[in-house]
Order: sequence, then C-alpha cells, then structure tokens
Amino acid sequence: MESTEMNELTEEPMDVKEAAAFLRCAVSTIYRDTSLGCIPCIRKGKRLLFLKSDLISWLRGMRDIPANP
Repeated sequence: MESTEMNELTEEPMDVKEAAAFLRCAVSTIYRDTSLGCIPCIRKGKRLLFLKSDLISWLRGMRDIPANP
C-alpha cells in the first residue's frame, strides 16, 4: 500500500462545519456544491464527511493556469 493510501485510511474525516472552515466559505456553500457534485465528499446516511486530502486535490484542480505568452 502506498503512503498516500495509508494516510487516507488514517485521516480523520471532517464534518460540514469543519470543511467550510477549512475552505473558508459558508456552510450553505458546502451543501450547495456537494448537492451539485462539485465538492468531493463521503455520504454516510444523511451526514456529509470530507477528507482534507480530497479537498486539497479538488482545490489544486481548480487553479487557473496562466497561458504562455
């Protein structure tokens, strides 16, 4: 097993409030974006859980890459 996979197995999931604080946005934004399928999450019954590593990867994928002049 790779170290990244091992970290994800031991990583403590965040709830909606913690994810909102981490992403510096409103809780309502988290709910909206998860319902649209934009933010990676784990659904456990009615609860939404988030892995920090997933949110970081998602943020990195959203970066604007400047065009070469």
